Amino acid sequence: MDDQQMVMDKAMRLLSIRAHSTAELREKLFKKGFSAGLVDFAIAECVRLRFLDDRQFAEMYLQELQSRGYGGRKCRMSMRQKGLPGELIDEMLENVSCEDEAQRAMELLARKLKTLTRETDP
Repeated sequence: MDDQQMVMDKAMRLLSIRAHSTAELREKLFKKGFSAGLVDFAIAECVRLRFLDDRQFAEMYLQELQSRGYGGRKCRMSMRQKGLPGELIDEMLENVSCEDEAQRAMELLARKLKTLTRETDP
C-alpha cells in the first residue's frame, strides 16, 4: 500500500467516526506522522469528494451547541477551538439573534429554578 492510500484510509476512518473541520483533520493526520505533502493531498481529496466541508461542519456544530443552550460567546469559542476560520464563525453567528439567546437563557433559568425550589436549605 502506498503512502497516499494510507493517508486517505486514515482520513476516511476519522471522517467515518464523526464530521471534522479541515483544521481538526489536518492536525490528527499530522499527529499520525504523515508528511505535510500527504496531509495536503488527503485534505484536498476529501474536499474534492465532499467528505470535508467547513461550512457544513460549522452549521451542524453551531446547531449542536445551541441545542445545549450555549450562548454566542461560548459558541464562538468552541468553534474557534475546532479550528474554523474566523470569517466563517462570524458569518454563522450573524444569524443568531440576541432575542433567541435571551429566550434560551430564560428557559434554562426556569428549569434551574424548579430544582432550586426543591432544596430544603435556601
